[in-house]
Amino acid sequence: MKGICQIVRVGSVRLDQRVRIKSVVSRFREGLLGVVLACLAVGAAGAGSPQPCTNGSFEQLGPNGFPVDWAPVGRAVGVTTDAHSGRYALRLKRTREDSVPITGLNRAYRHAAGQRGAMIDRVRGGIDFWYKAISVDNARLMIYAIPMSAEGIENTDSPRAGFTIPAEHVGDGQWHHGRLKYDFSSDPKVRWVHFAARIVGTAGELLLDDFSYVDRVGPLLRLRTVRLEEDQDRPGERCTVRVPVENTGDMSVADVRVRLEAPAGLTVTPPEVRLGSLAPDQRRTAVWTITGARLRAGLLSVTARGGEVSTASSFPLEPKLVVRSFGPVSPVAVVGRPTAIQCELKNTGTAFARDAAVRFELPAGTVVKTLPRLAPGKTAVLSVELTPKRQAQRLLVGASVQVGSRTLSGSYRSSVVVVADARAPAPAEKLHAEAGPNLAVMENAHLRLIFRRSGGVFAAAEVQAATPDGWHTVAWMPSLGRVVFRDARGKKHTLAVRPGNLEAATDGHIARVRCQWSSSSRSDGPIVSVRFELTEAARTVQITSELTSGSPVELFAFDAPMVYVLDRDEAVFPGLEWLVDSLFQHAGYRSRPSASGPLRRAPEHGDNSRDWHPLVGRHRGAVVGHSSEVGRSARPAVRCVCVAGPIQPSKVSWDGTVLADGAGIRGAECAGSGSAVSAATGPDVAAAVPTVRRRSGSRRVGCG
Repeated sequence: MKGICQIVRVGSVRLDQRVRIKSVVSRFREGLLGVVLACLAVGAAGAGSPQPCTNGSFEQLGPNGFPVDWAPVGRAVGVTTDAHSGRYALRLKRTREDSVPITGLNRAYRHAAGQRGAMIDRVRGGIDFWYKAISVDNARLMIYAIPMSAEGIENTDSPRAGFTIPAEHVGDGQWHHGRLKYDFSSDPKVRWVHFAARIVGTAGELLLDDFSYVDRVGPLLRLRTVRLEEDQDRPGERCTVRVPVENTGDMSVADVRVRLEAPAGLTVTPPEVRLGSLAPDQRRTAVWTITGARLRAGLLSVTARGGEVSTASSFPLEPKLVVRSFGPVSPVAVVGRPTAIQCELKNTGTAFARDAAVRFELPAGTVVKTLPRLAPGKTAVLSVELTPKRQAQRLLVGASVQVGSRTLSGSYRSSVVVVADARAPAPAEKLHAEAGPNLAVMENAHLRLIFRRSGGVFAAAEVQAATPDGWHTVAWMPSLGRVVFRDARGKKHTLAVRPGNLEAATDGHIARVRCQWSSSSRSDGPIVSVRFELTEAARTVQITSELTSGSPVELFAFDAPMVYVLDRDEAVFPGLEWLVDSLFQHAGYRSRPSASGPLRRAPEHGDNSRDWHPLVGRHRGAVVGHSSEVGRSARPAVRCVCVAGPIQPSKVSWDGTVLADGAGIRGAECAGSGSAVSAATGPDVAAAVPTVRRRSGSRRVGCG
């Protein structure tokens, strides 16, 4: 058992200095005799009044082994002998495997019973406590004062008051003293207060001891988030550091001074910043300039002091190299022609990254590229050439990154479609379509679509545009579609649409290329038909994808051809919106019934905008865009309805995907209204986007 004596002196000595009197316990043969020395808390709860936070030291255990007047929240909350004082403290532990949503501690009470239980009956004051932070993993360790109503529910008009365990205290093995001020006196709905703790996030472990209520917490200095801003002209060699300092107590702090200390070789200007007096809840920011090359890891140490009140924090100076992207610059390569495989690195840390190396894993072997130094905030691209020797529908490449003697966690993988080196005929610059054994072409004076074989099937299509400096490849279609379904036998299939043959013809003012692809040799399996159409003066290609099934299947995804814009100078993708359940009941949205009920749906907006291009990229003066709900939608959403459940033998039409990476619908039924992918030349993106008309169940690709 513990005794706490609060000593208060008026004048220059700060409030609530604590003297702890350990219990003297002797064990006799007959049993346990406890001799307890205790002082009533004078400054803690008012002279002569009992401490409202009973059993704050967790020494008194109930029959279940848990401290009385306290209640666990979630699992893995219990006593430990690793205590700040006395025999016991409380341990909160949360792991990644925990299925419960919350791990924490409350005062004991009955929810919504309208009774106080062990909650605190003081709506204004503070919490005094000790803590030891063991670990944290993508989480915050929190102490709360939670306002509760007379119903015993957290339904007042006041937010919680919270204290976040500083990150620098995690794992240091030390007990730390903390105080949290709260004031709910202006909210008439607040009747009681919980003294609580939470692990908010993935995982963590926290020890707590010696909780008590105090009338006043006195002056408290707290350092907020340290921010380091690089000089754009000298990143890694000159920066500005900003540290907000706040008085979170209930008494003023006079003559607050803040010092910043940096590792050897770095100069801090000025060494000390004077902020003057800070009233309760007042915040001011200390600012320094640091010069010198940050070539190795270290710590910035910040100390704020005002009279006898002080606080300290630290901020790491270290490099942090991350992989922003990895893969081929083009999703399609041609046999015998070199293509680049790139790895883009960025230093998101606060010091120079040194001696980095990327190991590219290619079919012909390993190639290593090095990066001697990378400044904070900067990016670098390391590249190797790949010259494929044979066709492949999916040629794998990989990479790993090493910084000094340390290898970054994870490996990176990508792939490229390798098509045959079949030379396309010169541009006809008129409406034309033809199909041969190795390629098919559909074109007019503005754009060309060249379909290429890989491994005996047509696997990709090349998009070429007529620009002021000639014809250029501005995009690829690395996929002509994808189907994900479960058959009647319960087997799930993920298949790419890769037809063996294409049909091409020019009929009057329309050029067409079409194909039919079956998921298997069975006549009752899913069959996909894709049709490409181009008119003489058009700057867009109309694409229609249809799926039919001769037997019931459960459809998970049905994707139209994917479009990948090369070397994008700039790109725009305003977003994609989904609605679920009750949010769906809104004007401008629609659904189709399903036996298993709706899963999620995309919005169908009214006729508020015409010719909307939600996905636009620029390449070599050409604008390539993918537009959904052409002529109707004011939002970049596919006009479709996605529902769960199997489909009966039927026909499904789909207008493709909005995202350039080919993410498709999730569901069994859909209704498409038309979309487009356009490529246009000219400096003005908006002016270059062509006018297109809406056509049901289709998609467009074009150049203008």
